[in-house]
Amino acid sequence: MATYREHPSRASRVRGGSYVVHPGALDEDTTVWFPLEREDDWEALLGQRIAEDRVRICAVPLFAYDVNLDDEVEVTGRAGAPVAVRVVTDAGNVTFRVRFDATDTTGPDERWRRLVADLEAYECWFDVYSPTFLALSAPPQHAQAVADHLADGEDRGELQYETGRT
Repeated sequence: MATYREHPSRASRVRGGSYVVHPGALDEDTTVWFPLEREDDWEALLGQRIAEDRVRICAVPLFAYDVNLDDEVEVTGRAGAPVAVRVVTDAGNVTFRVRFDATDTTGPDERWRRLVADLEAYECWFDVYSPTFLALSAPPQHAQAVADHLADGEDRGELQYETGRT
């Protein structure tokens, strides 16, 4: 049975204590489907068409590997449901996936909100799939600092994380 996963939110960041939506996510005009590891598993990411066969990704991937926010991908398929073929231009951003323990009683909403606020200085974009699962996109110059922050949180037992690159 096929599984199709679409994002319930748009990529955003914290700036000055407020949430700001990624400019590309505001102007998105297509949804690109990415095949996942398991056959018939798919993730849909918002994008901006830049050519008939090219789309700039305007979302932070939660399940697909080796694609990141602002990457350009080659697509194929009918116009209504383009499928990603390959990354053509790597924007250099680094994706992290973060999970919080769903049984923790400290309030899952507050944990992800606190994390993205803590990362404001690192210019991270985030995409929330659920209160206990989100993806972060760090610009290359801040990727190591974000990884260190997440590793510290994992060491304290506050979260689990992984990178989006294989």
